[in-house]
This record gives sequence, C-alpha cells and structure tokens, in this order.
Amino acid sequence: MANGAYIRTEEHKQKMSKALIGKNKGKKRTEEQNKRNSEAQKIAQNKLEVKQKISEANKGKKRTKEQRKNISDSLIGRKLSKECCEKLSKAHQGKKLSIEHRKNMSKASKGKPKSDKHKQNMRIKAAERVEKFGTGPNFTPEAVVYFRQFDLLNNTNGIYKDPETNQREFLIKSIGRFPDYINFELKLIIEIDDSGHFDIYGNQKIKHILRQDEIQELYPDFKFLRFKKEEMHKLLEYCNNKST
Repeated sequence: MANGAYIRTEEHKQKMSKALIGKNKGKKRTEEQNKRNSEAQKIAQNKLEVKQKISEANKGKKRTKEQRKNISDSLIGRKLSKECCEKLSKAHQGKKLSIEHRKNMSKASKGKPKSDKHKQNMRIKAAERVEKFGTGPNFTPEAVVYFRQFDLLNNTNGIYKDPETNQREFLIKSIGRFPDYINFELKLIIEIDDSGHFDIYGNQKIKHILRQDEIQELYPDFKFLRFKKEEMHKLLEYCNNKST
C-alpha cells in the first residue's frame, strides 16, 4: 500500500474480497507484512487527524484579499470529475443556508458582471426548476380568455397557461423561454405586454426585444405578434381579418 490515506469504496472492497477468496487460505502474514500494514494504517489515521485539526484551526479565520486571490488563481482551469461533482451535489442536498449566509452570498455577487452566456445558463436552469415544480412563470390572467376565444374561432389548440385545464406554457428549453402563446399548427407566437415591458418613455425594453429575437431565431417561419395588455381585443380582430 502506498504511503498516505486511500479510501476505498464499498464496491471496491467487495471486489477485492471476492478476488481473494481461497487465495490466501491457510497462509499467515509475516511479521514484516504485519508491521508494514500497521504503519500504513497509522499514517492514514494520522493524516485524517491532521486534516481535522487544520479544518478546526481554519474555522472563522478571515483570509486577506491577496490570499483569496492566490487561492482563486490556483483553481483557475481546474476541472472536477463527474464523480466529484455528484458527491458535492449530494453533500449540499437538503442543506439550509441561514439568512445571514444568503445575504453574504447576495452581497458578494452584486455588481459582478455576468456574460450573456452566463445569464442564459442561469435563465435555462431557472426555467427548468419552474417546469419541474409546476409553478410556471408570471402570466396575464386576462389573456387566457382571449387565447381561448382565438382557438375557438380558429378551430385550433395553442399552448398557453390555462389554470382551468392545468395546461402550462410551452418551455423552449435551449434558451429557457416561455412564450405567452404558441401554436405549431398555425405557426404563430403571441406575446402580451403589460406596463412592465416598457420604459418611462413608452418604448419596449431592450430585454424584451432580445427575448423576441431569440425566439424568432429558433422559429423563423413562425409569425410573431405582440399586443399590449389593454389592446388584447386586437387579437380577435386579427383573427377576423385573417379569415376575410
């Protein structure tokens, strides 16, 4: 056994046990072998004790900016194995952070610039959580009435948030977006804009324009319609104009 602590998994132990069955039957270890094994176990135990002492000694210690930077620099480019990521994930499952801890995390991340890719990944993960737990994104309840009428007049079935039927909005997984209404039969996407979608000058906010661009890039052959909340009746007018 090499010097140092080596922790074997249960699966590994079982495989070793099966492999050794019948091989050393009747054989006794020499004093030298017993001594080596004993020393290796002591080293492993000592290493664990040392790690625990270091951990206890470092608790509550505040590192300088230079120390934190050095630690950060040493970890750049380091890739964790899949097994390591799974262990970390399991270790944090069910862990409840204190209010103070969460406030500290919030302060630490404030003001830090995030790349577009980072923002998109965060949005995708948030959308996946929404879909998994069935809460759904914010929606305009009044729009549901118009979407139902639109489907009835067009003899079609679009996908939109409908609390009465428990239908959820359609999630575009690759970009983490939920269109207000999407219809694959008619190749149509509809967005309803409330007051929060506009700036103080009445212009569409940039983030909503970019949202539309992202969706249209994925569905270039779909017609994209936008209606202000107070002008949702125009959706039915569009339907009538289309039929004539």
